[in-house]
Amino acid sequence: MRACKTVVNRGRITKATLTNQQRGPGFALPEVTVVNLWCRDSFTTSDWTMATFGVARVQNVSRRARLIGLVLAALISGIYATWFAQRPLYNWDMIPYVAIALLDAGQPADTLREKTYDIIKESTPVERHEFLLGGSNYKKDTYIRGADYRYMVARDSKIFANQLPFYTVKPVYPALMSLFVRAGVNPVTATMVISGAAYAAICLLLYVWISRWLNPAISLVITALLSLNPILTPLAQLATPDALSVFVLLLGTFFVFETKFLRSGIGIFIASILIRPENIIYAFIFLGFLAAIRKLPLTSCAIGLCVAFGIYFAETRLSQNYGWSTLFYFTFIDWRILEGAPASSLGLSDYAHIYAKEVFRLVFSRGAAFPVFALAGFGALLLKFDRLQPWRDPCLQLVFLAAVYAAARTAALPGEPDRALAFPYMLIAIALIHACAFIKTNDKADLIQRYQ
Repeated sequence: MRACKTVVNRGRITKATLTNQQRGPGFALPEVTVVNLWCRDSFTTSDWTMATFGVARVQNVSRRARLIGLVLAALISGIYATWFAQRPLYNWDMIPYVAIALLDAGQPADTLREKTYDIIKESTPVERHEFLLGGSNYKKDTYIRGADYRYMVARDSKIFANQLPFYTVKPVYPALMSLFVRAGVNPVTATMVISGAAYAAICLLLYVWISRWLNPAISLVITALLSLNPILTPLAQLATPDALSVFVLLLGTFFVFETKFLRSGIGIFIASILIRPENIIYAFIFLGFLAAIRKLPLTSCAIGLCVAFGIYFAETRLSQNYGWSTLFYFTFIDWRILEGAPASSLGLSDYAHIYAKEVFRLVFSRGAAFPVFALAGFGALLLKFDRLQPWRDPCLQLVFLAAVYAAARTAALPGEPDRALAFPYMLIAIALIHACAFIKTNDKADLIQRYQ
């Protein structure tokens, strides 16, 4: 006797025919139930539908359970965000963002530096003033952009003004701060409100994404733990657009991979360039990827790239941005290049030395996150790799995108890897969870024999 069964194999529904002998004694059943240790005790293929990119989605969870899970996820996200946002790290980038927000809110440019530092002194702990203000006396620091840099910026209006184009090129974050300032909110508080809200949105999005594969209870546990990873939590404590940028990029990826709103996801990716101009790297890679797998027509891809580059060039020109070469020299060689200091020419060996040093820090520095996430990506690859159709699996696609994103972002400007690579790191985490959620056995008898 032969009978046909339908199984879900790594997110793809396939059919297989087994004899009763192959099933083993006592398993001659007309319909086989596949056991999934992650999603529920057992399910049949009628419980699943195929989402975009072939991702299977849990369907038989009650609406009430979904609503309760969503409310609890929002509550956890809000608690986490409040906790971390109330404990800011008071990074130096807070100062120019406050200045730009004040300028947008109508503060005269000739008193901008004084007003900015008055607010910083009043709104930050005294023990942080030594760092933020560069100390009370000038001292040459061997660290690039160290105490001497912060001291001069705090006391010279021209040097202070010269720093602002590095931050006006990211218009969305200071524009949101400006709205809070106009409403009477302290600009330092506004930085934490925006970063905290963006972090909470990331946590909630992670739950919504994961709960499409797993039941709400397991999704809550995973989200609660994943949201506390040391790459994500500092984003809620920093006065930077990093949390907002990561949220928007994850949201665009979610729309493309998990919904039918492909063009909305692409639009979100392109709009993210207004949050951080380097997001054009992600937009370029993502559009090229969609065109390569034939999810996006070449004409639409070309139009999207034209729009993305148009936004990028308009953004960098209107903000009077200094350009990549000046930013690189300013970051790794000498900050005084903005003040007319003579700049030595850099050869290939100089660039190679800087990149080698930064890549070494990325991999081997104490507490480096890269090896952990690289291992997670490799694990997801091993769990999901299929020799027949390796690139049709959404998990492998996420791992591939994350690897390309990380390499391209590091090549564009190395340094601060935990912040710069937060988005690809989160994609790898999502891919690993997806891989674990869709581990299946090929046969019920095999499963029982394995766990007897």
